[in-house]
Amino acid sequence: LKLANPELIKKEKWLKVITEVIKHYDGTEKGRLLQKKYFDELSNLHVMRELHIEKTTFYRWRDEILIYTAMLAIQAGLIKVNNIA
Repeated sequence: LKLANPELIKKEKWLKVITEVIKHYDGTEKGRLLQKKYFDELSNLHVMRELHIEKTTFYRWRDEILIYTAMLAIQAGLIKVNNIA
C-alpha cells in the first residue's frame, strides 16, 4: 500500500521529469547552465561569468530549460493548464 501512496507517485514522476531534462541537455552549454544554476546553486552572475555569456543569453537559455521542464511536467500530469478564454 505504501508504494501506491499518491505523494510517492508524484515525487517519482517529478524525478523522471528532472532526469529527462538533464538527459536532454547533457553535453551542451545549456546543460552546463542547468548544472551550475540548479544543482551547484551558483548565482546568475557567477554562471554567466563561467559560461562567458551575456545576460540575455542566460535568461533565454534558462527560460528554454524551464519551458521544456514545464512541458514534460504537463505531459506527466504534474501541472494542469486551465483553458484560457
